[in-house]
Amino acid sequence: MTRGVTVNESSKLRARPLYLLVRDALLDRIKKGALKPGGTLPSEIDLYRELGVSLGTLRKALGVLEAENLIVREPGRGTFVNSYREGVSVSRFNPIRAADGGPVLGDVKTGKAKVGLAKDGERAALSLGVDERVTRFYRVRFIGERPFRAFLSRYLPREPGPMKTPDGQSVGEHVGLMYYTIGQRQGLGIGGRRDGGGEPWYVAAKDLPRNRLIVVQGRDHPALQRDKLVAGSPSWISGTAPACHRVYSAKTRYRQDDAPCTIAAVDARRCEVDFAEPQWAVTPGQSVVIYESRVCLGGGIIEE
Repeated sequence: MTRGVTVNESSKLRARPLYLLVRDALLDRIKKGALKPGGTLPSEIDLYRELGVSLGTLRKALGVLEAENLIVREPGRGTFVNSYREGVSVSRFNPIRAADGGPVLGDVKTGKAKVGLAKDGERAALSLGVDERVTRFYRVRFIGERPFRAFLSRYLPREPGPMKTPDGQSVGEHVGLMYYTIGQRQGLGIGGRRDGGGEPWYVAAKDLPRNRLIVVQGRDHPALQRDKLVAGSPSWISGTAPACHRVYSAKTRYRQDDAPCTIAAVDARRCEVDFAEPQWAVTPGQSVVIYESRVCLGGGIIEE
């Protein structure tokens, strides 16, 4: 026995590296059915303690098994035995599919955790009481670099429509409102215009009922500025909403400077935020995060 891993006589003669002995031990469990196809491996901590090896040695052994397509490691989910009976691994549970029907793989990262009362289905599945709370973890799958429009077009049909200025002037055609975000400058396809001032064009709003993309010229255009917003599904780390009409700070975009604000009104469903100065390109669907000094209080999803 070497550091908790069984070594046969032929292995001793070949002086087989320790990480390969760990690989052999895990493979033996797969062959014997102790680790079943599609099943989850024990955690890395449990494995390296059980086998009596270092964490680095264990990870090197897992890397070999992964290269041999015997296991699948999915960040944020765990490590699984590949399921050859299905012809695919546990990635078959991934709902994101390419044009050929195969799964679009990527890293899974946990975003935020939200505490709330258990829903009917959760109470039934977990045998919870009516007033018991659960913690929900929200995860995002990062699929790597790829053309954004080409990727979305596989799942969402294109619905072209007009690009309009706020006063109704047509300046071009969009390829589908879902391909654009508020504040976007690149990819609009609006060239120089005789009646334009030479400044770049930006997406200012989406008129969903009429399938219109509203665009404006100049980064400082008033249509890109908002001095208030309404956020839905507010979530507060302490479990209690902040007091109204006190000075806080907020972010509505990544790497944005903290913006002084007050909470005008808040309840379990909505939070109204007023800013001391107009904020640029406040975007429905993105998050607003509220801070008190350096303490993150929580936030919500921007609705308007």
